Amino acid sequence: MAKIQLRISDLRKKNQMKQIELAASLGVSVQTVSKWENEICMPDISLLPDIAAFFQVSVDELLGLKPLPGEEYIPVKSGEKGYW
Repeated sequence: MAKIQLRISDLRKKNQMKQIELAASLGVSVQTVSKWENEICMPDISLLPDIAAFFQVSVDELLGLKPLPGEEYIPVKSGEKGYW
C-alpha cells in the first residue's frame, strides 16, 4: 500500500516559515505541525483545503499526488492494481 507523502514541511521551508508561524496561521499547536511533518499523524481531512489554500497549492499537491509547482513530474504506478 502506498503512503501519502505530506508536503507540509517542504512548503513551509520553501516559504521560509517556522513551525510556530504555520501553527498560528492554521490555528493549531506547534506540536501538531511537528507531528504532521514527522509523520506521527495526519491533519484532519477537514483541514486539508485550508492548508492547501494557505500555501496556494491544490490538495493533490499537498498530499504528494501531484508535483509541487516548479518540480519535475516523476510518474508513479498509482493506476496499477494494489498501489493503494
